[in-house]
Amino acid sequence: MQFLIGAGKSPIKCFKKDVGMMGYGMSGNTVDDLSKELSVRSFWMEDGQGGRFVYSCAEICFITPAVRREVMSKIRNEIISDFDESCLMLSAQHTHSGPGGYSEYALYNFTIPGFRRDVFTGIVDGIFNSIQAAYKSRAAGSLELIEHSIDAATGIAWNRSIEAYNSNPENEPISDREAHLAIDNRMRMLRINRQNGPCDQINWFGVHATCIGKLNHSISFDNKGFAAAHFENMNGGIGVFAQGLAGDVSPYYHGPEDVKKRKGINGENEHVYAETNGIKQADEAMKALSIEPSFELKGPIETELVYCDFSNIQVSEEFSHGLPNAKTGGACHGVSFFNGTRIDGRGLSNVLNAIAHFMCILVKLAHRIAMPFKSPKRRKEWKEKYRVQGKKRILMDATEHRIFGTKNLKGLIIPGFADPTISEIKREYNNIAFSDHPWVPHILPIQIVVIGKLALVGCPGEPTITAGKRIEGTMLSILKKKGVDQVVVCPYSNAYMGYITTFEEYQLQTYEGGHTVYGQWTLGAFQTKFKELACEMLNEKRSRNLDRKIQPIAFSRAELERRTYD
Repeated sequence: MQFLIGAGKSPIKCFKKDVGMMGYGMSGNTVDDLSKELSVRSFWMEDGQGGRFVYSCAEICFITPAVRREVMSKIRNEIISDFDESCLMLSAQHTHSGPGGYSEYALYNFTIPGFRRDVFTGIVDGIFNSIQAAYKSRAAGSLELIEHSIDAATGIAWNRSIEAYNSNPENEPISDREAHLAIDNRMRMLRINRQNGPCDQINWFGVHATCIGKLNHSISFDNKGFAAAHFENMNGGIGVFAQGLAGDVSPYYHGPEDVKKRKGINGENEHVYAETNGIKQADEAMKALSIEPSFELKGPIETELVYCDFSNIQVSEEFSHGLPNAKTGGACHGVSFFNGTRIDGRGLSNVLNAIAHFMCILVKLAHRIAMPFKSPKRRKEWKEKYRVQGKKRILMDATEHRIFGTKNLKGLIIPGFADPTISEIKREYNNIAFSDHPWVPHILPIQIVVIGKLALVGCPGEPTITAGKRIEGTMLSILKKKGVDQVVVCPYSNAYMGYITTFEEYQLQTYEGGHTVYGQWTLGAFQTKFKELACEMLNEKRSRNLDRKIQPIAFSRAELERRTYD
């Protein structure tokens, strides 16, 4: 089947000196110069029968609901007035060395500090310009899916949470000396053949773009960007190196003496290592291009997108280990989230970690003691929060705007002079800059795109390897009735909420579990909602019963201005 396909690439003009970078959450990780210009790569696809799909991958940390809203508005105003938003998948390759300040949610502003409209506008314009270029360059073409297995010994990726990975019953236990074996070594590639030009490609392979660390001050596209640049220099076409199942995957060796081995790679050496890692990914993509495709995509293109409130989802018992009344709750972050990871970005020191754990225990104990004296409504809320969040030591309640249990952040026990981030939180609190909405999004988009035998699942978070494979398995069990043979989870798409761990991984409360914000049944909630959407896609478009009432939060300009810096 012939498709109409266009490709576009555009720079992101968002350099602003001294703005905090997005990814490590460290106030000292600020922009000083530009090492590598960030770009967006987009593809516009039409099946000739009214179906279309637009895919963009930006060299930033993640997509925000506000970015998606503004890009949609520009497409409708300047390209197609009735463009269906389910046809658009915005994705990010997750570099931690790009500027922040483009999210409307307060948590992602604290270390920047504030909302930065010029950065936001630069990202929106870069994405839209690449989409517009893709639209204008449409030509006849074909699509093929290629599955390539990367030899783990290549040295591109290592699992950074082996104990959590091993807690999943479907995984064969791996020793910490063999962390390179506990990755998803599949590189799934969509080869795009257009008339009168070199072939383009999108590939999904999971490894964090964290070769460049938290002490860096130069904007860079990290390993994924180096991979794209190297591929394009070799091949001539546009190459997207999107993330796969990367939640628990690091670009650095993890195992015995891992910290010692990491110490030799810092400063400028980190940029060299990012390029080395990226070149390896590009070489694997070139190998993939040369092998026989698994199948050609014949169409048609079908898309669906709905919004769900992930703070209150009843999880199907099919995905809750049979436990009744499993559900999600308001976003909370655990101490292990603030600890970071040993190699990719350490947070709290050992002393502060111990103090934080102790304080969280005291807060929970105080709540238990105070419960008999609270209203029935408050007692129920507290009981439900601790039930849903399970073993998490809750340091931050992003729903109620509490840190260590206190909502009076002006009186937070940690003084502002001790940490710039605490100082910014107190400044915004005094300025009434985040009183209206949660600090992280609860309303999230989930998306399914079916092109013939291929289904792409737009996921607004970071699933671990095992969590992502479970989502793919759930989707395939439904969509195979529609002729689908391959399901690819596309993380960091359309919005961002944090991590998605399995129920088993969550119990260990590693960094990933501490950042699984809606509680221990978060994965089950995603499986529940994705299955519901997939089942509706088995029906004709006009017969699908989808809830369109839930929509993302719209922040007022006044609220954003209270935490905006010029």
